[in-house]
Amino acid sequence: MSIVLSQLDHRSLPAVPWSLSLAAIQEFEEDCYRYSSESDDEGSLFSIDLNCINHKTKPDQMIQDERVYHVAVDLMKSESSMDALLWTLSQKVTHPSSNNKAVHHVKLVHVFPPIRFIPSPLGMLPRSTVSPKMVKKYLAEERDKRTKLLEKYVNACSTAKVKVDVMLIESDTIAKAILDLVPTQNIRNLVIGTTKSSLRKLGSRKRTGIANQILRKATPETSCDIKIICQGKQVLIDQIIGSPSSRSSNANSLSTQEDQDQE
Repeated sequence: MSIVLSQLDHRSLPAVPWSLSLAAIQEFEEDCYRYSSESDDEGSLFSIDLNCINHKTKPDQMIQDERVYHVAVDLMKSESSMDALLWTLSQKVTHPSSNNKAVHHVKLVHVFPPIRFIPSPLGMLPRSTVSPKMVKKYLAEERDKRTKLLEKYVNACSTAKVKVDVMLIESDTIAKAILDLVPTQNIRNLVIGTTKSSLRKLGSRKRTGIANQILRKATPETSCDIKIICQGKQVLIDQIIGSPSSRSSNANSLSTQEDQDQE
């Protein structure tokens, strides 16, 4: 198991052994929380590489030309996130140099807000005013919830025999946090799930969803292939970010890649 950290001092964190289970996410997060609470960084990235669990392979043994997909995971909208992941897992192609499937690597990207308030009998209280014991207990509960919710995504990758990382980002701005990863993590393929109701908003002025924010804020320098998935199908982004007239159309006029292939 390897750890990749952004905006953190690697030397300040303990060494992590190669052989760890998914449950170790909680213990690792606890160390990261302890560190981040002592730092002044507004956002932190904790990346957990589960490759050795599923493949028992170290980085220096991995194929260099593997195709890597980063899949944004919203634990509050698990259906659209799972659709995006399953679409990604279905994108296996035959490696040109052999009859075997190309080696794929999925990185699950989950952004969660910093915990500033802790529940108490008196209501939600600022974290700084609550005892360390209460803070630790609440953080442990939140980590446990997050780990259990992430587990099904990791299991889906394991079932498909695809290598998987879990990238946890602590930030208030989801779209910005994800886009900031593009240059620092050398992201080339970013997959984002969206619901049908959010897809309608992509074609209107009420464009507040994460997928739309990422599309609007992405620049030519982003150098990343962004794919939007709705109900298991890829949405054609050109129709979303094209001319004003095309953006004013409703969701029914937004075709998918599958629709075009059938024409």
